[in-house]
Amino acid sequence: MADFLGIGFQWLFGLLLAPVLGGAIKLAKARLQHRQGPPLLQPWYDLMKLFRKRMVLSGTTSWLFRVPPFLEIGVALGLLLVVPGPFRAGAAFPFGADLVALLYLMALARFFSALAGLDAGSAFGGMGSSREMTLAALIEPGLVLILFLLGFKAGSLSLNPLFHWAAQDPGWILSPLHLLTGVAYFMLMIAETGRIPVDNPDTHLELTMIHEGMILEYSGPFLALINWAAWIRQYLFFSIFIQLFWPVPAYGGFPGPFLSLADFCLKLALVGGLVALVESLLAKMRLLKAPRLLWAAFAFGVLGLLTAIF
Repeated sequence: MADFLGIGFQWLFGLLLAPVLGGAIKLAKARLQHRQGPPLLQPWYDLMKLFRKRMVLSGTTSWLFRVPPFLEIGVALGLLLVVPGPFRAGAAFPFGADLVALLYLMALARFFSALAGLDAGSAFGGMGSSREMTLAALIEPGLVLILFLLGFKAGSLSLNPLFHWAAQDPGWILSPLHLLTGVAYFMLMIAETGRIPVDNPDTHLELTMIHEGMILEYSGPFLALINWAAWIRQYLFFSIFIQLFWPVPAYGGFPGPFLSLADFCLKLALVGGLVALVESLLAKMRLLKAPRLLWAAFAFGVLGLLTAIF
């Protein structure tokens, strides 16, 4: 019963906190650039405004354009059940193929979003879908390599024992494998969540759009669902990074769950601050140069594999 309540609370926690994390990154970036910045809860204000607006749909669109918003938010909510949260209550579905489920669910949502971008019939939608799938083909090999390497190192492909191994093994933090795969995962996380220098979630310039180009034709509640799903995916990627490479220690006793939550929130804020610092120091790179960054991340993963073998 306690585990059930813990899973339910950490699912609700991720659902509500994900947009706030997006707002915190925007606010931190604005303060680093000596600007006032938007309120911390601005993403929630935007979601509420979009849910109240009327949708405008192109007459050329079919069911392929209407399904992805529901599919994206459904996949994001499902991933919140697959990925263990900060309370150590585990995942709601701790079956043995969590890593496979994680990767396939993300690929499924991206595939239908790319189809929707093409279905809209606009030049920007097709351009965004093409760019998104090109980058996905470069991101996924590195991500698969890192996660499966750590899964085999932990002796399980399920996220529950994988996170438990990362938190309990004292030698893991000091190993070269930790440094190499941690750097590789962070670089891929930047690309996967559409952050600078690979993508810019705040731009609508036709020459620089990637993910935003793919969803440019959406409006109203459909756009709200897509944005909410993107923030949840960002929260999950940050959560996996923390629990694998900067794990929350096991706090015992009554205040243990609250200490775990405070520790997790502090690390989440620091990772968000690091992303804001990277975005303030770097400019968005040209699309043709993005593969170099992703291949560099893959090379770090291969070096990690070599250290694990030898």
